[in-house]
Amino acid sequence: MASTGYPTFFEDKIVFLTGATGNLGSCTLHKLITQLRVRYVYAFVRGSKHQALDKLKRKLAHKATFITDSGKVQFIVGDIRLPSWGMRSDELRLLQNEVSIVVHTAANLSLFDPIAECMKNNCGPVLELARMAATFEKIQKFVFVSSVYVNSFLPDGLVREKLYPLEDSTGEEIDPELEHEEISRTGSSRFTKHFPWPYALSKYLAERLLLTRFSSSPMLIVRSSTIGPAFNTPYPLFGDEESYPIQHVGKIYMRNPDASNVWHAPANSSSGTNVLDELPVDWASNVLLLHIAKGTHGIVHASAGTYIKQTSNDALMNISHSGITGINKAIQWIAAESGPQCTLANLFVIGNRDWDFSCAKSASFKDIDGPLSTRVTQEQARAFNDRRYSALLEQIRSESMN
Repeated sequence: MASTGYPTFFEDKIVFLTGATGNLGSCTLHKLITQLRVRYVYAFVRGSKHQALDKLKRKLAHKATFITDSGKVQFIVGDIRLPSWGMRSDELRLLQNEVSIVVHTAANLSLFDPIAECMKNNCGPVLELARMAATFEKIQKFVFVSSVYVNSFLPDGLVREKLYPLEDSTGEEIDPELEHEEISRTGSSRFTKHFPWPYALSKYLAERLLLTRFSSSPMLIVRSSTIGPAFNTPYPLFGDEESYPIQHVGKIYMRNPDASNVWHAPANSSSGTNVLDELPVDWASNVLLLHIAKGTHGIVHASAGTYIKQTSNDALMNISHSGITGINKAIQWIAAESGPQCTLANLFVIGNRDWDFSCAKSASFKDIDGPLSTRVTQEQARAFNDRRYSALLEQIRSESMN
């Protein structure tokens, strides 16, 4: 793929985009319309078209004018938990006749919901969407945004862009169809304990079932890491804070550092030397769109390997540079067996894990320029983090005065 050629790829494409009012979805919608000159986007939303437009206007601020000015966005309203997603038959026929690319970014990020609920929100809907997409006459790519934490049952270390078997206590690989049936019947799973959250297991099963049931589909699974505020697009620091886990944890820590200063160190380390895997939302969107244009099939990672890898120690240093006062004690890193950690550390259950999520399939993108460029220097990343945590500190101060 030529470094300057990818924008033209989308000019004749009609995209069906889900999760269009979420952080990743709205960022991707903005890029498709304003940077890639896509032919048309059908944006699937909940509630009503009016509610969706209002939400996007609040989220995107002055950048939202492209939605109405471009004439390239049509909202389709429905419910992903219903058959055919609750769409009218004429709307479904429209998609069947026109759509060439499906991008499913919608997800319920309630990580600790029971597994049965997670399956209804994160597994069942994408299987139904894949079933519908199989009837689309012009389909070229079906994209499912999954999570790198589908493999959080693995030990620390290298995690490649592939399927890993989930095994029971006897070493027997699970049958995803049987496990799906078991959860539907009982509302529980014996494998939930192997994951930090039920959400991750639901995404794991969604991947396995998609690749089994729709093996002939032009499938691209993009496993995203923890997503953070935008580096640049639609505007710097774009996004809802509550949907950015590390941002949310950072805010809690900055409010009262001394109450959150005891953490379990990563295995074989005496401090936070583990990679705290995160990438800006616009980086995740860039990786997704570049792989679509490249024609990638299978599984890819959109993680810190496509951006800048930073450790937990780096994150604490970034916070200290924000100008916050009251950090009277440094983080006390202790071995897990030596005592309890703080409440915040217990909430952020992956804070001391040290997976290395391979991004080998995106290595060539470092040479690409233009609006989907993933080039960044350490200095640029540091400046971004200074701006990020300084803005967060100002927000905390403002909230304390109200």
